[in-house]
Amino acid sequence: MLGSIDIPALGAYVECMPRKTKTFDCVEMKNRIQAERLAEYEATKDEFASYIDFINARVKDSDLAQFVGQKVPGRGTKPEG
Repeated sequence: MLGSIDIPALGAYVECMPRKTKTFDCVEMKNRIQAERLAEYEATKDEFASYIDFINARVKDSDLAQFVGQKVPGRGTKPEG
């Protein structure tokens, strides 16, 4: 069932989508992932000068960093003319 909102200042009547039930807790997920990273760091901290160096190494080796770091044809070149 859709709800509706009357917004006189905008002269608008807006139909609203029903709220979806959350399937996961964002805060719990963030806390869990941070705890996992800290445990990984504790197990390997002799390999890094600091926690920041550990995080930077993880980011550098991530699939996302590999994808973002790929050269895209035509990017970074000046147009001719």
